[in-house]
Amino acid sequence: MTTRRKTKSPDASVRDQLAQKFLAALETDFALHGAGVIAKMRESHPERYAELAGKLILSAEPPKNTTDVNNAQSYEDIGRSLLDSVGAAPDLVTEEMVRAAVALNDRFVTDLENIARSAVREKGYSGTDQASDFHSDERKGFRRYIREQGL
Repeated sequence: MTTRRKTKSPDASVRDQLAQKFLAALETDFALHGAGVIAKMRESHPERYAELAGKLILSAEPPKNTTDVNNAQSYEDIGRSLLDSVGAAPDLVTEEMVRAAVALNDRFVTDLENIARSAVREKGYSGTDQASDFHSDERKGFRRYIREQGL
């Protein structure tokens, strides 16, 4: 049986809420008074006009990708982020797909570490590879997590 994760809509920040309200009020005002007000502002206060235009453009940017691997809080988040990065429709992603994506990523990281280690050996470097040790420990923790969850 596959279950779908309910998508959590992140609560809008106070800044975002205020910006949305301001833009809605501005839209209403514009609908009532038209482009004439903007033209007057542009003519009488060009610096304010440019400042307002810049702020509006910035506030209209799409929200940051909340499924970014860097924002991941769990292995499930990592798997979903990986699938999202290749265009998988979030509502069609199953737990099995998430587990497979995480496992594939784990193998990919292992292969990258092996490449790095072979380069180090070829150069005759005798120091410890702390980054590889960290990732190895992280993978061991992940494998333990998978076993504990029965995944």
